[in-house]
Amino acid sequence: MYKSRIYRTHLVCLLILLSQFAFAQERLDFHIVSFQLDQFSTTAQDKRFEKIDGDGNRYAIIKVKDVDGQGGLDGFTFNFGTLNSIVESHDDELWVYVQRNAKTVTIKRPGYKTIEKYDLNTTIQPGKVYEMRITMSRVRRFVEHDITKQVLQFVVTPSRENAIVKIKKTDSNSDFEIWGAVDETGSIDKIMDFGTYDYMVSAVDYESSVGRVTLSDSRKTHVEKVILKPDFGFLVVDDAYGISGAQLFVDDIKVGTIPYRDLNKRWSCGPHKITVTNGDLYKTYNSTFTIEKGDTTRLSPKLESDFAQTTISVDADAEIFIDGKSKGRRTWTGPLKAGRYIVECKQDRHKPTSMSINVKADNAETFTVPAPVPITGALYVRSTPSGASVRIDSIDYGNTPRLIQNLLIGSHDIQLTLPNHKTEQRSITIKEGETQNADIELSDIAYMTIDSKPTKARLYINGEHVGDTPYSKEMASGDYDIEIRRKKYRTFHQKVHLDSSSPSIDISLKRHYLRPWSFYIQPFMQVGSNMSAGAAIGGYIANVNIEGYYAMGMKKSEMIYWNAISGNDRPCGYVYKASSMGGKLGYGFTVLRTRMRITPQLGIGITNISSSETYGDTSSFDASKAYAVSASVGAKVEYAFAGCLGVYVAPEYDFAVKKSDCFSEMESVSSTVKGFASGFNFRIGLSLFF
Repeated sequence: MYKSRIYRTHLVCLLILLSQFAFAQERLDFHIVSFQLDQFSTTAQDKRFEKIDGDGNRYAIIKVKDVDGQGGLDGFTFNFGTLNSIVESHDDELWVYVQRNAKTVTIKRPGYKTIEKYDLNTTIQPGKVYEMRITMSRVRRFVEHDITKQVLQFVVTPSRENAIVKIKKTDSNSDFEIWGAVDETGSIDKIMDFGTYDYMVSAVDYESSVGRVTLSDSRKTHVEKVILKPDFGFLVVDDAYGISGAQLFVDDIKVGTIPYRDLNKRWSCGPHKITVTNGDLYKTYNSTFTIEKGDTTRLSPKLESDFAQTTISVDADAEIFIDGKSKGRRTWTGPLKAGRYIVECKQDRHKPTSMSINVKADNAETFTVPAPVPITGALYVRSTPSGASVRIDSIDYGNTPRLIQNLLIGSHDIQLTLPNHKTEQRSITIKEGETQNADIELSDIAYMTIDSKPTKARLYINGEHVGDTPYSKEMASGDYDIEIRRKKYRTFHQKVHLDSSSPSIDISLKRHYLRPWSFYIQPFMQVGSNMSAGAAIGGYIANVNIEGYYAMGMKKSEMIYWNAISGNDRPCGYVYKASSMGGKLGYGFTVLRTRMRITPQLGIGITNISSSETYGDTSSFDASKAYAVSASVGAKVEYAFAGCLGVYVAPEYDFAVKKSDCFSEMESVSSTVKGFASGFNFRIGLSLFF
């Protein structure tokens, strides 16, 4: 009984062991051996293989390989969270296309344990190629014992300094070997055998960083973060004392001007020499400064002035020279470097003066230099006849005869003027200490010129026609009766004084718009008792106005009924309108510089009646025998706004002086017909002058 119980217990344990063994056999497993960037592959950028996502960026490619070379890669799925991926089979590899910025991946295969959110230990970059090596085994511990490698990744800060990584085995006596250069993100990684390694990371302008890593776990990527310390500093030179633009030298090399700020320039650590110059007016600044690692050194140099604000003046229109350099006339103010100077003042036809000045730094002074001494002579001026006004270089010196002293040497212009005599001019040279003589005879005859605007006008002198303007002739000084005539312009008539001292006159003629002699055509509209449209033609003869006109009536009478010829007592009716023609006589008066003319007029005209509409049979009344003779009194007012164009208005009153029997009979039944020959009318129209 006891033995059977033992046998039963052994059997249960055996069954449990067998079930566990079977379960272990059914739980298949796969493992990621390594994951790294393939720095030399450009497959993802090859036009034959590249893929572009919706944002226009290239997909990265993860090439999945089986390190055992036995198990197939069918059935694998890859999940990168919200990022898109595409799986393609290429020979014995899986190519997994994935969008940029992926950091983890979940990998599944039916019958295998899922790898949840595997940390890639990097951020996937677009267009890059990565390699993932996996192994598959029924017993995981055997695989783990076979893998003796681990991914080592260096992440260097700052990232864009092209750092170089060197590495060696810790227990090796060999020198460091170059492991590689970091990429633009400051990263580099490789698969390394288990063990302990010494490394050195170096970059230009940075201190080298050394350390040690131990690799013993193939399941993880060992990330070694290295921070490089700068072996440089920065320099800023401020303008705190108003020396902007001064030249800046560091270690005797010009680097720019003040203010200076270049944070891209790295300065080596340690002491440096600074020199600042700002022309001759400031003393050179020399000093030293020290650049500390990673710090910005700020300097504010102050220059010591070596000048003074100086004023040089001279009481004359003389040119000022300082050490031979011209500084302007009369007064000069400006900075001068401390020291001695020779100041000289020069003026034409004068003896120069000079003095020595001593300028002290920061001591503003004014120096007055004696005026240059004039070099002079004398002039004795006479004229025939005497009493002429003397002007020398546009300055009055009285009347002749005249002795003028203290004239500057050199050439001078002399002008003598005397009423009713021709002005004379001479040029004479004055010599130092001598008296020059000028004896000048004045003439009352001059070449006179008379001109007009516009030209080509008829010129009358003292009533005699002498030609057209412009007119020139030798004439004695005196008063002349000048008359200038030109068509379409007002006649100029005036006494003019011609003088040999001013032998030219220019007379502007005034435009004559409405002339005493002219011809015109005037279209018009007439309103009033007889509304009509027409035209007038006429002219002015010495301002006497003669005009003829014709007007077509526009106003119609009411319907007038007459007895029918047939005697059947059926009335017939007519509507009448009138036309008129006649003539006028008047006299024009011009005002407003001949732009306006008022012409009172008396006129005589005849008005004829004609029918325009008919109703019924022909009547016994013959309208062609209806007429009236009218007299008119009125005035025409014209305004010329151009030389040949104007407007006019003409109010007038007409009254019949003779009427035919037919006309009288018609006006007895129609007030409109009566107005055809009698009543007030008002004309308005255009005037075309010739």
